[in-house]
Amino acid sequence: MCVLLSCAVPTIISQPQQHRVLLDVRHSGHDFSDLSNFLDNLAREGYSIEKSSQQLSLAMLQQYSVVFIEGGFYGVPFSSKEIQDIVQYVEEGGGLLLNPQGWVWLFYGSKEYIADHSIENYPMNELSKEFGVVSNKDYFIDDVHKKQPLSSPDCFADHEVTRGIARLSYMNLVMSTLKVTDPRTVVVRGDADSYSSEANWKYRIYNPGDRPPLTTAITYGRGKVVVHIPARIWNGDDDKNGVEDMNEFDNLEFALNIFRWLTPFSETVTYTTTRIFSSTETHTSVRTETETVSVLFGQPSVTDTLLLVALVVLAPLAYVLGRRARKSVSVAEPSRAGPFEVSVNVPSAGKTVSIEAGPDHTVGSLVDTLMSTLNLPAGKAYAVEYTGKLISRPDFGKSLATFGINEGSKLSLRVVE
Repeated sequence: MCVLLSCAVPTIISQPQQHRVLLDVRHSGHDFSDLSNFLDNLAREGYSIEKSSQQLSLAMLQQYSVVFIEGGFYGVPFSSKEIQDIVQYVEEGGGLLLNPQGWVWLFYGSKEYIADHSIENYPMNELSKEFGVVSNKDYFIDDVHKKQPLSSPDCFADHEVTRGIARLSYMNLVMSTLKVTDPRTVVVRGDADSYSSEANWKYRIYNPGDRPPLTTAITYGRGKVVVHIPARIWNGDDDKNGVEDMNEFDNLEFALNIFRWLTPFSETVTYTTTRIFSSTETHTSVRTETETVSVLFGQPSVTDTLLLVALVVLAPLAYVLGRRARKSVSVAEPSRAGPFEVSVNVPSAGKTVSIEAGPDHTVGSLVDTLMSTLNLPAGKAYAVEYTGKLISRPDFGKSLATFGINEGSKLSLRVVE
């Protein structure tokens, strides 16, 4: 077994990345052609835009930075597996944009797939409720400002989605409101005199002073979800009947803000690594390598920054101290198989990392390395998933070779409790 000492000094370089947006035609029920002007603006922001009518799967979703599902009045309902995969996609760092409209489903939704158009059967609500928000079966009403955009400062939360936004055309458009589990996720509300009534006008859902929720921005796991009611902000050059469009007020900037917030933060990380191999022949060979990997993060936190600084400062020190403490030790020449690289997906950290190991290294040593490198919580129980099987703590003393883990193997580190 070889003795391997690595010193890694990472350098983070900001680098633009082409982000892919999926327009889900299958469940939206339309081809997004009426949003062409906005999509042109989105493309100018550097996004690659693709449409699909295929059934959604986790493997498919993971190819995209943002998934956009709009309306859902005439589309195919979500299967339970699709909802499960969408939730996992977001949890692992994806961005999801939903545009439900409860009252439209109630009166005009297609009965090809669902005959009972109760609000509980609205496919968009079946999905969005997983994130703590649903569309109501009501109309948003503002008798005082019905011909004016939302412009009161207290309509907009202090959030990246509303940054630089002073006026939005939520008026002159019949739309529903949202019901939210966590009020802190609401980023746009109606003003103090607005309210809402059920689509039959008999009952109020929100009274004046309730400030009906209209847009939410939710952080879920490592990913993000925006549920936004008025679809009009996506439409350009459509001034029919006095209805404002994408080019009015701050509508376009608001729409772009949504996509900017949903898009995972991307950086290129360069590691310069010095590896030292020792053998019974008392010679030492030193190899310096530079590796560049693209990593997608959520917004970088203070913890992430401090961890990076610690790595940069302490790695060379650890190398020097390690050399001073090392005594002459007789070790075996590296086996012919030699060290190899495996990739490990760590959903709880939202990262995939490459680790160099040897066939005799234990599963436990691999887990310890991940916990130390990514600063994972020590109080949790972890298991390694490989080829669909979980390797838990009782087996951490066994070698990687025992489980057939070798060059290029793809693993996942799971929290099991």
